[in-house]
Amino acid sequence: MKKVSLQMYSIRELMAKDVASTLMETAKAGYTGVEFAGFFNHTAEEIKSYLDAAGLVCSGTHTGLPALQPDTIGETIEYHHKIGASNLVVPGIPGEMYGSYDAACKTGALLNDIGAQLKAEGITLGYHNHHREFQVFNGQYALDLMYGNADPENLKVELDCYWAHVAGVDVVEYVRKYGKRNFLLHMKDRKPNDADKIAQGIYECTEVGSGVVDFKSVIALAKEFGTQWYVVEQESFDMPMLESIAKSAKWLNENT
Repeated sequence: MKKVSLQMYSIRELMAKDVASTLMETAKAGYTGVEFAGFFNHTAEEIKSYLDAAGLVCSGTHTGLPALQPDTIGETIEYHHKIGASNLVVPGIPGEMYGSYDAACKTGALLNDIGAQLKAEGITLGYHNHHREFQVFNGQYALDLMYGNADPENLKVELDCYWAHVAGVDVVEYVRKYGKRNFLLHMKDRKPNDADKIAQGIYECTEVGSGVVDFKSVIALAKEFGTQWYVVEQESFDMPMLESIAKSAKWLNENT
């Protein structure tokens, strides 16, 4: 089975209307897994039944820090167990949590502690970056300070290739740097010749394999390192949503 998943934030408008049918459409588009970004007020039992009906598995979830506090983490763990999710990714954090050397180090230690608690329950914690975590303090990226202050067993890497590329990072070398710690990869491609829009704060992506990110080299490394899932995330569309996600799935199924 190809390990090609869709981050459901990509088609959140469809999810908000009908989760069950949207999961069916996702499977038809060529995906074997999904990464949730919210459950739209459905119980874990309902979500699991929708996944089973569509023939999908949960490759992971994007779950924010509020659901990982001492008074909420137990419920979060139980929900993940019920839907069969063994991966949980923090999708981003407030800027002040990585906006200085000390803050980034402190955040890494916090994520380490949360990750240890999740690991004891059979759930792997990861962090998903944007471009802002690549600001530099004392010669190091804030993101690296976060990872460096956590045990690799307690905090894994879900590199968003698009945002890393926008930040000016060599995506292939960054994947190489973290090796087997890359448990998931966000496959989001960058449009060519978009520098003017980026300068205006306009961030647009394109279907995987259609842009400028060297995904063939990324995939070669991912295979070497045992990365679990290739997760498509599409945040802007130049064609109908379902057509777009199917195009990305086709490319990945042919190239992984």
